Amino acid sequence: MASFVDNSKREWSVRFTNTENRRLRDALGVNLPDGFDLKRNEHRDIIAELADPLFLADVLYVICKPQCDERGVSDEEFGESLIGDVIDDATTALLEALCDFFPKKKRVVLRALLGKVRTRMDAAEMPSDDDLDKILDAAMSQYGSSAGSLADSPESIPTAVHSAN
Repeated sequence: MASFVDNSKREWSVRFTNTENRRLRDALGVNLPDGFDLKRNEHRDIIAELADPLFLADVLYVICKPQCDERGVSDEEFGESLIGDVIDDATTALLEALCDFFPKKKRVVLRALLGKVRTRMDAAEMPSDDDLDKILDAAMSQYGSSAGSLADSPESIPTAVHSAN
């Protein structure tokens, strides 16, 4: 199970199920899996929205609410403990939990895509939308022929180098 440690040294388990999705829909009006529908061209850009630390904190609070209630942590206290590098760790935990939510075939593609995005971010090079489309197209075409090889070797997906210059 995905987890992260906040700035108050509390560990939070991040699990995404239909229950958490229902709570998110009711509390924030968001359905996170819609942002990962690989067949729809028109959807919310969930990844971009999660880059907003306030939105991320709200999403994580709703997901972790049962843990917060057990520990007596308010939404303000929870949000205040998500600063600096913890934001990256919490985002990673959430995206991993979202990948785990989906069936194997889709999960394999999403994990490969997430791996590529992480590689680019670690290199301080965020892929452009066109690059992400190319990566996803390559993953989908490989997935159609051999899901096993994609799962075993996500680095086999071609990357396009994008420079901000």
